[in-house]
Amino acid sequence: MAATIPEPSYSCKLPYTADCVESFPYKLDDQQLGASILDNNAINYQLEDFGGRFILGMYQLKKSQDKDTRVGQLIVADYFQKKLQKTGELIKRQIIETVGVFDIKWSYNLVNGHQLLGQAGSDGKLAIYNTTKSEDSWLDKVVESGSFGEDNMCLSLDWSNRIHKEENVKIACSYSDGSINVFQLDNQSTLNSICSTKAHGFEAWIVAFDYHNTDTIYSGGDDGLFKRWDIRENGYNHCNFTSKRHGAGVCSIQSNPHKENILASGSYDEMVYIWDNRNMKSPMLEYYAGGGVWRLKWNQNDTDKLLVAAMHNGVDVVNINGLKEASNGDYGSDLTVQQLSHFDKHESMAYGADWGYSFNNSLDDNLIGRRTMMALVHRH
Repeated sequence: MAATIPEPSYSCKLPYTADCVESFPYKLDDQQLGASILDNNAINYQLEDFGGRFILGMYQLKKSQDKDTRVGQLIVADYFQKKLQKTGELIKRQIIETVGVFDIKWSYNLVNGHQLLGQAGSDGKLAIYNTTKSEDSWLDKVVESGSFGEDNMCLSLDWSNRIHKEENVKIACSYSDGSINVFQLDNQSTLNSICSTKAHGFEAWIVAFDYHNTDTIYSGGDDGLFKRWDIRENGYNHCNFTSKRHGAGVCSIQSNPHKENILASGSYDEMVYIWDNRNMKSPMLEYYAGGGVWRLKWNQNDTDKLLVAAMHNGVDVVNINGLKEASNGDYGSDLTVQQLSHFDKHESMAYGADWGYSFNNSLDDNLIGRRTMMALVHRH
């Protein structure tokens, strides 16, 4: 079956280079949604037209004779689309002026009752935002880390609590000097570095937790290496696996939140590899994306669906056939990759992608269900 090529329901130009997007994964109550409609003068929409809240991250290099600087924005935006209409509208709710933003990620479990967003910044700092009830400022920065060397930029982050709820959650970050750092967030007020190491010879583009065993993290760098680390003891780290399978810089890694031992990696070499971490000699599957793989995201509900942001070749939705049906971690040789959808309407390079979420499809008391839509961000 040929892959579908969807038409965008909404597109716009943004003021800076857009490189990351995150859908808000929690419920918004009717009062909050109603306030969004009124505050943004979205008088043509009703509550049932709400299609999701997104956070967009951007950066821009500003050159000067003295010193180049990187600036950025976070934009909180709500998407509305009337039933039976093919197009919708993205309405900006809040704009936060900040440093250049290279990555943003939500904590998918509440942290001490709070909905938290992490930001990896060009100033080398990890910043944590909390949602508020304020009509003027929905996101508010509550804490940030220190920086680790002049001109050392924070490039990516990941939360340890995607599956398991933790009071003192851990956050891993990667940096432009090739290092990685693991912080512990204590009482939502302090970020303590508990583990750090020089992981790669060049930029460490990506770091990711094993969501099923958060004593393990993975990293990928511009040196083309894909590594696995043991962080069981505070201040101690041990690299117990290094792969040179990718032929260029490793840009994206994500553990499958549904299937233990399964993870995906992507690279500038335009390849996506699916791994079983019990046997890392070679990947179980490979997929040619046709562009540098900047972001990979497993679907929140569907075990076998993977979102691939492939830079100049757009965005793919792929299905790992047989993954959902495999039992007891016995994946065998029956797994195959199928491209379900391909988006190529972008005009430059697709860096950020995320699954959309519906506010009225409840999974539990906090998280919300997946919609068959995705948000895309690319360089303008």
